[in-house]
Amino acid sequence: MTLRSLVHSLSLCAVAALSTFVVTSSADADAAIKRVSAFSCYTEGGVDFDGYSRGLGNMTGGLNWGYRDLYCPMDNDDRLPHETITHLNVHGTDGHSNDEVSVAACVSWYSWVGGACGATKSTSHPQVGNFALHLSSASELGALRTNGGDFAYLHVTLPGQGNYVPTNGVSSLTGFYMDNQP
Repeated sequence: MTLRSLVHSLSLCAVAALSTFVVTSSADADAAIKRVSAFSCYTEGGVDFDGYSRGLGNMTGGLNWGYRDLYCPMDNDDRLPHETITHLNVHGTDGHSNDEVSVAACVSWYSWVGGACGATKSTSHPQVGNFALHLSSASELGALRTNGGDFAYLHVTLPGQGNYVPTNGVSSLTGFYMDNQP
């Protein structure tokens, strides 16, 4: 093998390797992942934090127990526009044995009063303990995917401890994860 053919072979290998890197890098550049802590959420009527809930929880109990709604902003930027989200995983704890935690992906319209939400997803009875709710269907993420110019948020409803406080624990939200992976 001559020096010229050796240089030519090495050049072809280098071009092939660089092409593979560029194709792989551009595909990875389109993929985006975001994790959001529950501490970025807002609520009407207050929310509780304690060392057991690992996030924001609802510790109402006894005869006056009730539900707490959390509203969690979903950052919308060039890296992960909300209309490109394909998976939304919500994590927390369901502490109520007879009621469920429910979540919905929503938008607030920028040019008009109101908004829209996708289909609600809930924990199941009699689940008590950690949960991970996965939203990925067109009906669950439809409000996000069809309203790109609006403001996206996650709506979470936490049940209280109920009338029998000793038998139920704290329902809480730890956070959520979203991506645009296929």
